Amino acid sequence: MARIPLLEYDQLTEELRPIYDAQLQHLGKVLTTTKARAHQPELLKAITGMIQATESDPSIHPELRTLVNIRVSQLNGCLHWIDLHTARWLNNQKEIEESLAFVQEKVLELKNFRESSLFSEKERAALEYAERITDIHLQVDDKCFEAIQKYFDNAEIVSLTSIISMQNYHAKFNGALRVDSNEVCPVPLSQNSTSSR
Repeated sequence: MARIPLLEYDQLTEELRPIYDAQLQHLGKVLTTTKARAHQPELLKAITGMIQATESDPSIHPELRTLVNIRVSQLNGCLHWIDLHTARWLNNQKEIEESLAFVQEKVLELKNFRESSLFSEKERAALEYAERITDIHLQVDDKCFEAIQKYFDNAEIVSLTSIISMQNYHAKFNGALRVDSNEVCPVPLSQNSTSSR
């Protein structure tokens, strides 16, 4: 249960209703994290803009963006975002029955990305980079950054770093305020809600 009240539609100022409307249309519900952020309208509008910018950025493949977001969420123990990103990934797949098994397998294998044959070298480099940004006991050393430069140009590195940093913000925000998962994903997530290195 969230530590602060989650604002419902009838409690909003007029300026925030389009944000709730968009989520209702796209997801069938308003995200709990949005309801928490609604206490600060300017913050919610700014964060919504940043989310739209990072999600619509074509320089990072949507599957890679999702893998990085889920891994950062796992490391932060944030089931809310694991649930949401996995659901979005499934929604973007065409062959849903085959995709469900593939997505579930790949999500569950994220904690073993270094050894798993499910991940490309580019994905491994991005996931290692994400872990080093996320874990305060690690740092992005020259070897890690050189691996990133092998697969990404400067603009893509800025995009990838922004995606990782935003996901860390989301997970920390939700963790501190105990914002619950929306349970929008059909994949059972109990096995991958948290994950260590």
